[in-house]
Amino acid sequence: MKALQFLARKPVTVPLEPRPAAANYRGFHLNDHEKCIGCSSCQKVCDNAAITMVKVPHLPEDPVNGIRNLRPAIDYGRCCWCALCVDICPTSAISLSREYVHICTQEEIDSYFILPNETGIQGEFYGQGWQKSADSDLLDLERQPMAEIEPAVRIDNFDEIVNGYTDQQALIEASRCVQCGMCHDACPTHMDAPEYIRAIWQGKPEEAVRWIYKSNPFSHVCGRVCTHRCEDACSIGRRGHPVSIRWLKRYAMDSVDHQRVKEIAAEGKVSYLSGHRIAVIGAGPAGLTAAYASGPQRSRGHCLRSQEPSRGDAALRYPGIPSAL
Repeated sequence: MKALQFLARKPVTVPLEPRPAAANYRGFHLNDHEKCIGCSSCQKVCDNAAITMVKVPHLPEDPVNGIRNLRPAIDYGRCCWCALCVDICPTSAISLSREYVHICTQEEIDSYFILPNETGIQGEFYGQGWQKSADSDLLDLERQPMAEIEPAVRIDNFDEIVNGYTDQQALIEASRCVQCGMCHDACPTHMDAPEYIRAIWQGKPEEAVRWIYKSNPFSHVCGRVCTHRCEDACSIGRRGHPVSIRWLKRYAMDSVDHQRVKEIAAEGKVSYLSGHRIAVIGAGPAGLTAAYASGPQRSRGHCLRSQEPSRGDAALRYPGIPSAL
């Protein structure tokens, strides 16, 4: 009954104007489009599927240097303002503002789906709120060092100088990866690097080898001498050292017995011949990869013959990698 006395009172409407918020307030998102590289790490870490990567055609796109013309759009019907997107951003492009007031009519409901920029949801800057700090940063910016053999031990031989990662080093290094896929875009053969790095982190080296052989039949070699353009594109390298993708590939290949590697490489091999014959001219990396991709071991069933006019089947490996013979 007491509540009935309020029925006759005149309602009071409080103006919904921006009011000062705390210095680390988690308000609406800000995104510096110049610093953002479109890596999609924010999208992958979002537990509520509140982030969608949207293509912005006028922005630059350069896969070799790890740049995409994608930018994160926020669905505030899903966002919980946890700020994980801020804390994982490799370039520190995303932050939260001190702005928290936004109202609209039903016809304007789409205004809660925002492509943030440097000013904010209302087109007016109300101050920086939550930003990445040393305490909240989710990224490990330091790569695991690889031990080297002492000069006194290697002075009378041509053995490898570096020892390779231990199991613990490989696990820690693999844990640095944010699965953005920039490495895949930059790789000339588009290797599934995020997948084999995840397998290493999960302690499954055989699964890592399986992913590696989907696109590269020379992974023992590439794990040692690859020019690793993938690491140049790695988003972690924007503020720290890029993930050691090449060394992780080497670790995976060295961790699995050679006979088992051959068995994995032969998975999917067919027992029939298609009746077609293919001649591959040149037994260098490109020629042998083409032969591997076209032969019976890749479910094609074609009869292959490789022809190399110089130094047997060595081609460019001979002058480039003497120990390959």
